[in-house]
Amino acid sequence: MIVSADHTAITWDMSIDGPGNSVYEVDSIPEPDPELNPHHNAWITRDTLVASESEAGSLRIRPGAPLLLVERTAFGWDGTPFEYARDLFRGDRTRVVVESRLPER
Repeated sequence: MIVSADHTAITWDMSIDGPGNSVYEVDSIPEPDPELNPHHNAWITRDTLVASESEAGSLRIRPGAPLLLVERTAFGWDGTPFEYARDLFRGDRTRVVVESRLPER
């Protein structure tokens, strides 16, 4: 069960149309800088991926818990992609440091 901003309880079947679904919680706030938002209609959003029952079971967390999603593609010198990864991490036990360098030619 998820509780919305107005405290309405929402229940959904995350696999209603197949196992390939992802559910995101989207927080939004108005852009605070008046120069960037003169008409008060610009918003800043932050998406949080929430765990499905299957993902929660694999990671030993509750369904609906926040996850960190890292998608990456590695490319060869000629620009050809040779590796793709979609990794999910527990939000409460993850610290990610990424350093990527190509050797000089």
